[in-house]
Amino acid sequence: MIFAPLIGVYNHGQIVIFACAFLSDERTESFVWLFELLKKSMPAKTPKMIITDQDPTMTKAVAQSLPNTFHRYCSWHILEKFSIYLNTITYRDFYKDFKYCIWESERPEEFERKWASIIKNENLHDNEWLKSIFELRSRWVPAYVNHVFSVGMSSSQRVESSHAFSRAIGNGEAND
Repeated sequence: MIFAPLIGVYNHGQIVIFACAFLSDERTESFVWLFELLKKSMPAKTPKMIITDQDPTMTKAVAQSLPNTFHRYCSWHILEKFSIYLNTITYRDFYKDFKYCIWESERPEEFERKWASIIKNENLHDNEWLKSIFELRSRWVPAYVNHVFSVGMSSSQRVESSHAFSRAIGNGEAND
């Protein structure tokens, strides 16, 4: 069974568990079912924003069930993949430039200019993964997504930290 917590942040910046479920699979229909239950339980009916990894089935479910919710991809998950999709030398020498480009660009045009400069200077035009995440930039780069209020969240890392608490509950350790 897959544990699926739906965790958010309320107006004082604290984490709150909205819902959680056990899913038998990770099909789009299962996520749609979960999101429909979430909508029924929320007074405003839909969240303003949702942050997920790049799971294609979840992306389809969000589009289907939460069409008016801004779907943002977790920047932490994307940044973690740089070490996988760049060779070791390029990663060592230019990861900090990519991070600067991503986090310090205030406008989309600025991000695109800096990104293009890194790609050109390092001759990374053929890197398919970099091309793919650039195409998704409107879902994860702060210069593109900061128009949606997100309580300062850009990743699901706060949610990931709550998983330890969830595991403790599941193991009966929360009362210890």
